[in-house]
Amino acid sequence: MNNNKNILSILSEKTRCYRNQRTDIAFLLENNFNNSKHFPINYPMPEYVASTIAISISPNGETIASSHGDHTIKVFHYKTGKLICNFIGHPRTPWTVKYHPFDSNIVASGCLGYEVRIWHIGLNKCINIQRYDSSIITLAFHPSGQYLSVASGSIVRIWNWIELVKENDLRKMNYEVSKQQTICRYIRHTRTIRALLFHPNGDYVFIAAPDTPRSNSSQQLTTCRLYLLKFNDVFADNLFCPPIDLNNLPSILSQIHLYSDGGIDISKDGNYILTCALLLTPPQTNFIVTTNNSIRTKPDSNNHSFRPIKPPNIANRLTPLTLSLNNTNLPDVHIDKTD
Repeated sequence: MNNNKNILSILSEKTRCYRNQRTDIAFLLENNFNNSKHFPINYPMPEYVASTIAISISPNGETIASSHGDHTIKVFHYKTGKLICNFIGHPRTPWTVKYHPFDSNIVASGCLGYEVRIWHIGLNKCINIQRYDSSIITLAFHPSGQYLSVASGSIVRIWNWIELVKENDLRKMNYEVSKQQTICRYIRHTRTIRALLFHPNGDYVFIAAPDTPRSNSSQQLTTCRLYLLKFNDVFADNLFCPPIDLNNLPSILSQIHLYSDGGIDISKDGNYILTCALLLTPPQTNFIVTTNNSIRTKPDSNNHSFRPIKPPNIANRLTPLTLSLNNTNLPDVHIDKTD
């Protein structure tokens, strides 16, 4: 195997070829990652840090933020491994951590203790705290940098985080003080939401939530479904607008395996989603989301991906999957705000 291949090319080959049905994915990744282009960096951890849960790389590529079992958020210099900040305050383990899309000083984290905190690296402090009713499994900044989407249990809330930061801190950060209040409808599901993603153009929100398990199913793993929502539909004129029910939105992909929001990501150009899914047979063509909310196949594609199907009496297996998204052909989702 070519030693110059990186992890994404390995996954791509695995997706296209599907040669060995019994290849263990974990072994495949670990075995080939050692042969890919990378260099080790030692990030020293105190002995009392039992685990690292999530990591995020700053938009300028200079720092890495990580969450840990000692309830802290740590920020390291990417090249030297030097600890820059050790943020303390979460009551329980932070399950997700994300950088602001273009301000490398801003980091948001959510913990199992129902709390979201926004940290400022330059000020070395927490600049905002929001408390919720359930554990925070996933959160994401909108590409504009103005909004933060937070999943607390089965509810997603989107808020303008800048409006809630103290004016004195905003001035130190060189941010304008916001004088208006943004009203956003919340999004609900019947089960705990696992992942939130914004399309890079900012027009769409992708939300992954588990399917309701079938009572007669022997499947041990509950898979997730990926839903699609237009971002503009979350804004409301008043506080009495009804919530958005995920079950009423189009689903563009089913049978996703997600333990956390680290198991799914979207490419910077917005054309591909990479995740892991329960799939049964290799497809012969690629599939693309069309304007009538359906999935059609595209022949002769150079970016083959697995087509999610579930015929009976065939064992499921986890497979790396690349979903091709055409920016101009995403579903034209419409939510009636007067429901």
